[in-house]
Amino acid sequence: KLNSRFHLLRPFLRSNLTIPIKIILYKTLLQSIWTYCIAIWGSANSSNKRTIQAFQNIFQSVNTGAPWFISNESLNTDLKLPSISETAAIFYKRFDTKLRDNSNQLINKLASLTLPRNPTGHLKKELVP
Repeated sequence: KLNSRFHLLRPFLRSNLTIPIKIILYKTLLQSIWTYCIAIWGSANSSNKRTIQAFQNIFQSVNTGAPWFISNESLNTDLKLPSISETAAIFYKRFDTKLRDNSNQLINKLASLTLPRNPTGHLKKELVP
């Protein structure tokens, strides 16, 4: 779905619109698709997150018309777009605070202190005799 919408927007991204307006187009029409369920993406594979990060990198290079040798990190900092993992962390923390503030005790117990797949410590395996 992202690719089809991106191809529809490509003429606008290659037009003479200013870069801030192109970023607004991205945030409203493309970013809203992949952030829809990002709060539960803790269980998603890192390869899925890399795919979406690659999509964002392609958008940034098409948006700015940057040559191939400009790094994705410099485009991220210049356009002030957070990475997918940073966005996922922000949305997860927001989701977690909503769970904690809920009056239902069962929903409160769903809240976690750490981000999914980012535990504070490792579990020790029991030795089987």
